[in-house]
Amino acid sequence: MHKFKFKLPLIIGLIGILIFSSVGIALGSVVHRVSPGENLWTIARWYNTTVNQIKTANNYWSNRITVGQQLVIPGNFKTHRVKPGDSLHKIAHRFSVSINQLRIHNGIWHNIIRSGDILTIPSSTEAKNSYAANTVPNYISDKEFDLLSRLVQAEALGESFEGKVAVAAVVLNRVEDSKFPNTISKVIYQPLAFEPVMNGRIYHPANNESIKAVEAALNGWDPTNNSLYFYNPAKVYSPYNWIWSRSITTRIDNHVFAL
Repeated sequence: MHKFKFKLPLIIGLIGILIFSSVGIALGSVVHRVSPGENLWTIARWYNTTVNQIKTANNYWSNRITVGQQLVIPGNFKTHRVKPGDSLHKIAHRFSVSINQLRIHNGIWHNIIRSGDILTIPSSTEAKNSYAANTVPNYISDKEFDLLSRLVQAEALGESFEGKVAVAAVVLNRVEDSKFPNTISKVIYQPLAFEPVMNGRIYHPANNESIKAVEAALNGWDPTNNSLYFYNPAKVYSPYNWIWSRSITTRIDNHVFAL
C-alpha cells in the first residue's frame, strides 16, 4: 500500500483554485481579504465599485461579511510588483495615475513600499473620475500618519474598530474646517484639544488596528456624520461644560460625536 504525501502549498493552491473557480474571477479582478471594521459599502467605495457589483461577482447576496472572508472585486485592474528602486512617485508616473489614486487603491498612506509588494493600479479613466480625488488629503507625511495613529490608539483604546475610525475622522474633519488649523499636526497639538497630548499617552506607539483605522478614515469612511468633536459623557463632570451645547450627531461605544 502506497502512502501519498501532499505538500501543504500544493493543497492550499488546489483549495484556492476550487474556491475561486466556483466564483469565476474575471480577468483583471482582484481578491480582497476582509479586515476588522469593514463592510460591503466601505469596500465598494475603496475600489470605486458598487455593493451590487461585488455581490454579483461573488454570487453572495448577504449584507453580512466576516473578518478574513475573501471577496472578488470586479474591475479592469492592472497590478505591479515593486522592484528595487521603485517609489510611489515613479510607479504613478509610469502608469499615468496620481500618487493619491495609487495610495487609495492600495490603502497606503505612507511612503514605505517594499520590493516584491504587489500594487493594484487603477485605470487612467478611473483615476480621473474617482470619488476619492476630492474627499481625502492629497498627501500625508509618515510623521503625521504615525501621529494620528497614536492619537487614535490613546483616545480609543478599548473601543471598536468603528470607534477608532471615528476619532481619526474627527481630526480630518477639523483639518478641513476653517475654524481649526489646516494640518493634522496643528489640529492634534492645538492647546487643550486632546487629553492624550496633555498627559503624554500620545507618545505610546500605535497598534495595528489603530493604523488600519487611520487608513480607513483617510479613504473616506466617516461614521461620525462630519463631526468636529467627541467626548465621553461619563468623564465630563461639570454640568456647565461647553461641550454639552454641541449638537450630537451619533454615539459610538463610549464616545458621543457632535458638531
